[in-house]
Amino acid sequence: MPAFGWPGAFRAHRAPDVADATPGFRPGPPPPPRPPPQKKKKKKKGGGGGGGARPPPPPPPPPPPLSLPPPSWGGGGGGGAGRRKRALLCRRHIGASLANQRDCNHGHRMTRFALTFRLPIILWQALFFVGPLAFMVAMSFFLVKNYRMEEAFELKNWARMLTRGYVWDSYWYTLQMAALSTVTATLVGFPAAWTLAFRVSASVRRWAIFLLIIPFFTSYLVRTFSWFVILAESGVLNAGFGVAGLGPFTMLNTPFGTIVGYLTLTLPLVVILQTIALANIDQNLVQAARNLGCPSTRVIWTVVIPLAKTGLIVAALFCFILSFGDFVAPYYLGGSSPPTLPILIIDTTKSGQQWPRAAVVAVMMMITLFSIAATAIWLAYGKRSSK
Repeated sequence: MPAFGWPGAFRAHRAPDVADATPGFRPGPPPPPRPPPQKKKKKKKGGGGGGGARPPPPPPPPPPPLSLPPPSWGGGGGGGAGRRKRALLCRRHIGASLANQRDCNHGHRMTRFALTFRLPIILWQALFFVGPLAFMVAMSFFLVKNYRMEEAFELKNWARMLTRGYVWDSYWYTLQMAALSTVTATLVGFPAAWTLAFRVSASVRRWAIFLLIIPFFTSYLVRTFSWFVILAESGVLNAGFGVAGLGPFTMLNTPFGTIVGYLTLTLPLVVILQTIALANIDQNLVQAARNLGCPSTRVIWTVVIPLAKTGLIVAALFCFILSFGDFVAPYYLGGSSPPTLPILIIDTTKSGQQWPRAAVVAVMMMITLFSIAATAIWLAYGKRSSK
């Protein structure tokens, strides 16, 4: 058998301590033992446990703020370091100031950009509202001599108009009729707006608003004259009353005719504004109030009116402004007796060309409207912003 036959080697590797019977065979060193297999540790998900991965090291603490060392007047060794620190601090402050300046310049550019688009409406209001209003105030101090108006600064017109009883009678009558028209339009328009907002579909609401806009396509004067056929003593309404054995009733040249003319002008607008205000209310709030057992009247007073307060007040304000300055309805349907302030202005200009005295009445109207508009806007928006 050869010296390095495989049986001897097999025996030597299998049992190196046993002598081999093969002559000349020398067993070699045993192979190194294999290390035992290590089990892989499963990483735990999440941030707990001590057997998971090591948490990341904490971030280094922020560097301490630079403090400005006291100035050294002498030539010591610390003077150079202090100057360097002060120079570094100054550079930082200058950089921050430049950044703030860039932000301010950007804000100024945005402001100029916004003012550019606001400029047309500002110019329009200045040319056609502020300018004529200022001229009317100045004209109230002019004088009329020989049917000609002369520039002056006299208080005679104010003293004359404010001490006349018929001026104040006309003022309170106009204020009363405008307030009555506002209350009537609000009460009559609210059920219609409620129905359009909560009782019909969106398509029906759109068609109804379209039909409410159509009257504005025609002249207000034409619509006012159409009421002559309806309110006359031989008109449509008195004919219907005659069938029932009533009438005839006098409805023209009365305060009732004036209110009808005011409503012809303002009622469609009031219904539109109220419908928009009510349609924006979350109906889940109304349904929740009903589920809690609230009656319909309490739902209206505690839920609907507070949520639609802004729209209702704005609608009433528009109605009051249009009624307070209307001339057509009290003149043609009310008979101009007693006269309202717009009729008084016409009568004053016809009597001796007294435009300055008419300007006094107009300024009284403007002051009244500004006061009422400011109060209404405060009621609509002031309390909400304070909360």
